[in-house]
Amino acid sequence: MSLPDKQQYHLRRGQIGDPENPHRDIMKKLGSTGSSAPSMESDHSKGLPPEFKGEEESTKSWDSSSVSTYSVSSGRDQCDVCSHTAVKTCLTCMASYCGTHVKDHYTSPDLERHQLQNPQDTSSKSIIRRDIPPPGQIQFTSVQTDSVSLSWSPPEGAPGPHRFRVTWRGGEKQHRMVVAGLGLKVTGLIPGEKYNFAVATLGEDGYQSSCVERSVHTEVPPPENLTVDSSSSEASVRWTKPAGVDQISYLLELFSDQICIGSIHRDYPNYTIPDIQPGRDYTIRVTTVLSNGRQSEPSSQVFKIGIKYMIFMCLSTMDISALTALWMLNVG
Repeated sequence: MSLPDKQQYHLRRGQIGDPENPHRDIMKKLGSTGSSAPSMESDHSKGLPPEFKGEEESTKSWDSSSVSTYSVSSGRDQCDVCSHTAVKTCLTCMASYCGTHVKDHYTSPDLERHQLQNPQDTSSKSIIRRDIPPPGQIQFTSVQTDSVSLSWSPPEGAPGPHRFRVTWRGGEKQHRMVVAGLGLKVTGLIPGEKYNFAVATLGEDGYQSSCVERSVHTEVPPPENLTVDSSSSEASVRWTKPAGVDQISYLLELFSDQICIGSIHRDYPNYTIPDIQPGRDYTIRVTTVLSNGRQSEPSSQVFKIGIKYMIFMCLSTMDISALTALWMLNVG
């Protein structure tokens, strides 16, 4: 399902039209003096420019129709111009920059006025202005084991274009970014984890609206490669652990005629079911169970042990013109 009005990750700050100078459009909105910042650091408190370690600029195409994407697999904030690790966050631009793209904040007289912080030091609390309308409610358009796609509608009564601050937390980690479109795809998430998302409209002066919030659990992957090998009276069940999950167990359930006739929890991906009746249809279901209690959809397999027939024959009478025989059928 396509998301409306989406932009590439490196366009999400509204830096459109000049990839050589990504700060230009931000400065047009904020003004050359940077006087809209809530507070300013002195040249001394800003510290030395971070060391540049030879990161190359992104060569991704500037496609304004695609969805913004953010990966949290590295556990670090990303640059809002390219996809490299951010080393500084500008509280005036409301953007994060890598070693390459933050250099202008130390050389440009206009940008030197801006307030910089380390990404991990940036406060999650922003100044809210009630006259800035919030975006529409969050909708989750796709929820997978390691990713979530969400969208929202533009704020009512406020002509665009708009920028939005998206904040999400899973466990003890929190991430933030600013997007210029109406949707975001976050990858690198943990299966079965609860994530809380909040979206706010950003004003041109760095203030924001109140947040709209919504929570979702990522999907739990089911067991893989489920097989059943049956013999005369038992069935050997095997499967493989799903990728990307740790500290899991499995719930096995045995069904016959759509009725559960037995269940068991296992820590290992195998089990032998005893006392299977020949000629009867069975269904085995195996479910992944995480340490937090979240469960996957079950993997299932139907099996049946065939009926063996044995015939015993003996001669009763025999003469020249006729043969009489008796036999007995043994089902087992």
